[in-house]
Parts: sequence; C-alpha cells; structure tokens
Amino acid sequence: MINDEWEVFKKEVKPIKESGIIKDSSKKKTFKKKILNFQLPKNYEEIDLEDRPLQSFNMDKNTIKRIKNGKISISSTLDLHSFTVKESKEKVIKFIENNFLIGNRLILIITGKGKRLSVSEGWKGDGKLKRTVPLWLSSNYLSKYILWFDIATPEKGGSGALLVFLKKIKE
Repeated sequence: MINDEWEVFKKEVKPIKESGIIKDSSKKKTFKKKILNFQLPKNYEEIDLEDRPLQSFNMDKNTIKRIKNGKISISSTLDLHSFTVKESKEKVIKFIENNFLIGNRLILIITGKGKRLSVSEGWKGDGKLKRTVPLWLSSNYLSKYILWFDIATPEKGGSGALLVFLKKIKE
C-alpha cells in the first residue's frame, strides 16, 4: 500500500472497543417492530381452520430425530383436557401465536386420548380433540407458524399429545 491509501484506510475503519465485542442492535429493533406490527385477531371464532393445504414438511431428518430423542427441549405445554372443541380452538390459536412471537420453537399440545372403547373395539380411544387438533394445525391459517408437527413420543403423551415445531420469525 502507498502511504496515501493507508491514511484513507485508517480514516474509514472503525476501531474495536476495548472489550473486543461489537454489538449490533439493529436486529433487536427489527424484531420489536415486527412484533408491534403483528396483529392478532380479535374474534377467534371467525378464523377458518377447515381450509387445509397439502401438508408437506421441509424439515431436516436430523432435527426430527433430535426432537423425538428429547435432545431439543419442549418450551411450552398446552393441556386441553376438560375444554370443549370451541374453547380449544381459541386456546390452540392463541398458544401457537404467542409462542411464535416469543420465539419458542418446540411446544407440546395435549389433547387426551378420548373415550376408551371396549375390548372388541381394540381398546382404542376416540376423542374429538384428538381428531380435530391435527386438522387445525394443518390449516392455512396456522401453517404460517408451524414448520412440523407429529404425534408425541410415548414418554411425552403418545397418541394423546402432539409435538409442534414452530418457524422462526424472519428478520
């Protein structure tokens, strides 16, 4: 380098702070702006969860394996026992939206297994929430928050619970 180039370079470069760490606060500001601009619906009964796209998950197999093995911990849990289908719909929507905004990734929704049937029926449970919650999770409205969902592992509730992996907020 010529001396003139060196002088120009020294003027353009910002010195590193004594700690050696440079903090970039621009990301935090955009995150707060997105949360403030995000409008939650006022009436949850008007949300149509029946309109469903074809569910295809674009998620890494290793991430799914880590979730199922318990390497990724559950951030939050919603238990729908003793709630009606109408009440559950509002609770599920609010739960997913709030966890998405907070930045939680893995959540657990406990639906219960439903009423137990007789031996001739194979002891299988048939619950309204067990059938409808997966349909809600695959709806167009909630698909913008959800990256992947599946039946929980046996130690986390088995067929009476759903593991839901949420998307990240884009910055």
